[in-house]
Amino acid sequence: INNKRYQTEMKHLEDLGELGSGTCGQVVKMLHKPSQTVIAVKQMRRSRNSEENKRIIMDLDVVLKSHDCGYIVRCLGCFITESDVWICMELMATCFD
Repeated sequence: INNKRYQTEMKHLEDLGELGSGTCGQVVKMLHKPSQTVIAVKQMRRSRNSEENKRIIMDLDVVLKSHDCGYIVRCLGCFITESDVWICMELMATCFD
């Protein structure tokens, strides 16, 4: 974040509300408390359904492989637990005018 590396745990993130949701999960606006930076976190629930898990792995793979592409949001890191996958990304300003 801001060209600085952080050892971060999920407890360092504060939920600021949902930005959107879809088939695989939801995207939440979160505050990274150590840096005081607001980020977007895509939260996906792991399940016993192999198709859903394949989709999560593909999503993670795309984000990690395209980390240096200037045309998509930057991946800041991820958390993988027994029950969830969180992909932390830069939060983009949006305007729909």
